[in-house]
Amino acid sequence: MRRMVLASASPRRKELLRQLIGDNFEVCVSSYDEAPQVGMDAAELVVHHSLSKSRDVAGKFDSGIIISADTVILCDGQVLGKPKSAENAGEMLGSISGKVVKAITGMTVLDVDSGKEVSISE
Repeated sequence: MRRMVLASASPRRKELLRQLIGDNFEVCVSSYDEAPQVGMDAAELVVHHSLSKSRDVAGKFDSGIIISADTVILCDGQVLGKPKSAENAGEMLGSISGKVVKAITGMTVLDVDSGKEVSISE
């Protein structure tokens, strides 16, 4: 079996991948900085971030499959970034309370051996 690497520190993503393929993967957290990108809509942003995370982690391996993802919340047309603190998270939750929000996730699968990259968003 080929080496599978999850490029994420997310416990939830780790658990989801475990449900799909068991314990046959390792985790390598990307050092990519998820700074906001000017001129990108939410779907483009999550694909950009997930692809950048995969590429960052792929540089640390000679072979294997790298899997990464990124999720943002969209509220009133604005992308909400990750909260910087517990206090900031509370403020964010308060600001979206009672509003319609949409979670948008981008995912990338990168084959280190062939260099092939596939990304999606939903």
